[in-house]
Amino acid sequence: MNEDIKQAIELLVSNGYSVTPKVDLELINKQIAYKKSLHEKLNNVIDLFDLKERNRSKELVSLRHYFSYFVRENFKLTLQDIGRLLGKDHATIIYSIRKHHEFSRYKDYKEVIENIKLTMINLKNSL
Repeated sequence: MNEDIKQAIELLVSNGYSVTPKVDLELINKQIAYKKSLHEKLNNVIDLFDLKERNRSKELVSLRHYFSYFVRENFKLTLQDIGRLLGKDHATIIYSIRKHHEFSRYKDYKEVIENIKLTMINLKNSL
């Protein structure tokens, strides 16, 4: 810690000030409620498009790629959190996001992901 900061803290404490950070429980509760709501809605999308299905069809794999990308970019969930949602590990999520970037220039990929794309945009706007 910088010596000036240390001296300033010691001065505040010696004059009776508290230097412990205040915890905003209301803010924490709002964040917890938001995360619960987000996970619930994401699970609904996963169920709607059968994203946890152990099927490797081109369409389903494309949907998983897009879902992983969209959730990472728009909701800032960790790779581990996205993996937990889909029943995959974080390395698979990294791979999915890379594949989304690679495939996003192809017309057939864009056609396959159109429905989930609209669903995900509506979900984002509803939060």
